[in-house]
Amino acid sequence: MRRERRPRGKRRDEQRLRTEPFRQKERRVASIVFMRILSINNDTPDVLNKTQHVFAAMHAALVKYRGVMARFNVDDKGTIMFAAFGPPPTAHEDDAVRATLCALHIVKEMEADGHTVRAGITTGEVFMGSVGNADRGEYTFYGTTVNMAARLMVNKANTGVLVDEPTALDDKCRAELDFNPLDPIT
Repeated sequence: MRRERRPRGKRRDEQRLRTEPFRQKERRVASIVFMRILSINNDTPDVLNKTQHVFAAMHAALVKYRGVMARFNVDDKGTIMFAAFGPPPTAHEDDAVRATLCALHIVKEMEADGHTVRAGITTGEVFMGSVGNADRGEYTFYGTTVNMAARLMVNKANTGVLVDEPTALDDKCRAELDFNPLDPIT
């Protein structure tokens, strides 16, 4: 029986360098935005052009407010964008207000184009880092804060943008925005 040998020397170093970036992970506070455009899905006529327009508008707003798009999907449930404010090197002290202003900007622009949009925003500790390996990997975000943003986006009480309590109580958000408190969402 032949024993498989582990890479040595240069080959081992090359393998380590290829996978090293995918080991970097951390927990830190970030603001998460989930946004759904209900009026664009797989069955929408001219879906590619409409999706490209929406993607470009969302990307421009994220650049303006210094957020990072984590995912953008189009399927039978609509068009969904998942973004984060706070990963390195784009972290700011006012990420909660940046996330909220960005979402409001996108909602206003999309509704002006006749789209139905819902957004959920949360602020809290998230896991962020690369998952996978050098051949197939991504930088992503996980945790309760991420899950709650998605839940706020789809909640029946949502008629535009819903934020969680930590986002609404953020000092910089309170200084720039007015929030309407809702009854607890179950």
